[in-house]
Amino acid sequence: MENLLPKDIPIVVEGFGTTPRIFFLDLSQRGFTIRELNHNLGKHLGILEKEAHTDTFDARSIAKAGIYSPQRLSKVCLEERREALASLLRMRREMVKELVSDWNRLYALCSESMAISTTSRK
Repeated sequence: MENLLPKDIPIVVEGFGTTPRIFFLDLSQRGFTIRELNHNLGKHLGILEKEAHTDTFDARSIAKAGIYSPQRLSKVCLEERREALASLLRMRREMVKELVSDWNRLYALCSESMAISTTSRK
């Protein structure tokens, strides 16, 4: 990243919550400034209002917001311990979700096999 972007240019993102925060933590620890474009602000500024949304158009519009109105964008502040905890919590949620899914499949298989064995005996 250091070769691509000078550190005095902020990195602007829309929807900060949907991107892995550890990535942004790494960038902020390297000295980059990260700002977030609130989706409602983007609509207010007329940045994200066009009917034909494309990734290229949205990326250019978000970059223009960072160049022309950075003072209106909120700065993303991250703490290493908080982000590590958030990452662990996300991982735990996924593990619980998979465990419940596995238990449900096991229960369904047991129910099917019990129904087959009781009907075959008659």
